Amino acid sequence: MSKCTHKVVLLCGLYLAGALQAGGMGFLDLIVPEFRTEKATVPEACEELAKAGALITLETLPSEKVVRFSLHLRNQTIRAILDAVVKADQRYEWREHSSLAWPYAKIRVINILPAGAVSDKTNLMNVQIGHADLDNVNVEDVFKSPLDFLPELRQTYVRKVRFRGVAISEIMPLTPPTQLSRVCVKLHDVTVRDVLNELAIKSGGIGWKYDGLEHRWNVFR
Repeated sequence: MSKCTHKVVLLCGLYLAGALQAGGMGFLDLIVPEFRTEKATVPEACEELAKAGALITLETLPSEKVVRFSLHLRNQTIRAILDAVVKADQRYEWREHSSLAWPYAKIRVINILPAGAVSDKTNLMNVQIGHADLDNVNVEDVFKSPLDFLPELRQTYVRKVRFRGVAISEIMPLTPPTQLSRVCVKLHDVTVRDVLNELAIKSGGIGWKYDGLEHRWNVFR
């Protein structure tokens, strides 16, 4: 069987963040001259939006079924493009997440996730974290292996996932720490998703990805 190919083309001129704030315009209101997808999936389309400068995080479905679609949009906002993408595969939805910490409250990240994921009690991203105290952590390290930084998540993972065939030893090991993108986050009574979103915002533009089928995390660019 031939491998299905996809093509995503995004042509847009993006303004500097400072200019956006000065003009009172948010990233979602930016006009994209042309956005075209051919036989693309939701994750593939979102990768192109991330390359354009959108701070996007992605949670994929716990399903092997692949839905591909083609779009050709002209002079549409980022918001309209996101709406079109999730309309093409209605198993997904998108949400804006605002920072939970001052002075970042006006900074937002775009979450692309399975429809209904936020209320799904079985979703590991909804595990409650009583106290997240991450001091001078490397953001990419946390995104690749949040189990090593969030004890509640690790406990739930071991109970719900490990004994279904995924061993702790199979989790991607931490990479050697670097001095890039090191931040501090202190949050109380939040979800795993909240913690990772906060890290994404404070990192200055690094997104995260959660594979809902394999139960693995990674950096999303």
